[in-house]
Amino acid sequence: MEVPFEKYLYCDNLYQGFLQTKSNDILKEMAQFLYDSSLVRPTKAQLVGVFYWFAALKTFFSRKFHHFLQPIGDTSTSNLLAVQSTAEKIEESMNSQIRALTKADITKEKQILLLSDAVL
Repeated sequence: MEVPFEKYLYCDNLYQGFLQTKSNDILKEMAQFLYDSSLVRPTKAQLVGVFYWFAALKTFFSRKFHHFLQPIGDTSTSNLLAVQSTAEKIEESMNSQIRALTKADITKEKQILLLSDAVL
């Protein structure tokens, strides 16, 4: 299955949301988004499969692009101004990934979001 970068970013956001909430509705949304259909009604077992498929995709990318996809480190609580919410960390991570791919050229952002470079 090809995964355009824009889909990867959206699904990564859903994946992180699932890790925080453990809501099966988020995995259902991910399945519907990946299959491009609101008619998708996955079973609980299929939702687990969606979760593990995306986790495998993230592992594949982290191995293939090890300088690009790095886990977000913990923010020190000694500096209260530096403490970020999970949503802010995810947004910062996604923006960093986009900047890295575009080499900070904002005119290339649309091209990067349309890339399809993963096949599993």
